[in-house]
Amino acid sequence: MTTSEGMGNESGTGTGDGDALDIDGEILDDSPAGLEVTDRELYQNESAVGLQGTVSNTGDVPYENVQVQVTLQDDQGEVLYEFIDEAETEATQTLAAGSEWQFDVVFEEANMEEVSSYTIELDGDEAESPGDETVGNGTGTGTSMNESS
Repeated sequence: MTTSEGMGNESGTGTGDGDALDIDGEILDDSPAGLEVTDRELYQNESAVGLQGTVSNTGDVPYENVQVQVTLQDDQGEVLYEFIDEAETEATQTLAAGSEWQFDVVFEEANMEEVSSYTIELDGDEAESPGDETVGNGTGTGTSMNESS
């Protein structure tokens, strides 16, 4: 299912300071079964602009290598920047069924005046065996990587 929204989180409230964060967002519908972004919010503060939110494992199986990729685009749909946040901390390497992971993707070095939309794509692998140690409800955030074009 694809959902769209403008600035702010799922309830429509935002923390932006002006037009810099007045961009449309979309969650791509090709996420692994059971993984979904349950809330998201664009933010801007003195030192950073980014997107934070929650990935929930609503399925029955644990996932490993969970990552959120955010792609920033201009008004023509051209990709300007790609950023990734991965569940890298020990507390969130495997996302158990029914658990959540808080992500925080910082848009390092992005010129937000050029950005008119973003997409969110989730990825992850089902845990290899039922005996894998699973953890969940981690609040750690991974490291954002800037792959600007």
